[in-house]
Amino acid sequence: MKSKWFISALAGSIIFAIALVVYVKASARSTAALQPEQSDSQVVPSLMQEVKLLRMAIERSNTTMPAFHVLLERTRLQNDIVSQINHQAYDAKLEEERSRLETEQYDHRIDDLKEKQLTNYTPETENEIKELKIQADQSRKRAELYQQQLGQLNAQLGPEQNKLNNFTAELDRLQAELTSAPKR
Repeated sequence: MKSKWFISALAGSIIFAIALVVYVKASARSTAALQPEQSDSQVVPSLMQEVKLLRMAIERSNTTMPAFHVLLERTRLQNDIVSQINHQAYDAKLEEERSRLETEQYDHRIDDLKEKQLTNYTPETENEIKELKIQADQSRKRAELYQQQLGQLNAQLGPEQNKLNNFTAELDRLQAELTSAPKR
């Protein structure tokens, strides 16, 4: 696993170095095209300065890329955590709503049976009402449990989302550092 990461980081550094060399060559050509021919005494210090800038950019890339890769992996893992919590919260919300609807259906059936019992009392109806009340209470308790679970998940989601936001901000900062022009 570490060797894959090292190879990936090394490949990224090499690609970055090649891109910098191409950039330096292109800027040297455009600078040379704009300026009259320089004497040898002016070209050598200019090239030395460009080499120095290139070396600084490669060193900066080599120090920043490992941190960037580690932070990128941490961001991916944190995103998975946030996604999992969101999924669990969504499921809990659905189950809570299902339990509440089930409770309402039991309550309506109980009301209908009570109305029926006013005109035609039977022991069977009384027993059915008792069973429906038990089922309605169980459904109500399930809805309350899902509501508590949803509250816990939402409380957990805030800090985890903040961590993800912080990782993303740090990634943006490192990306800006990697892509900024070297300081002369």
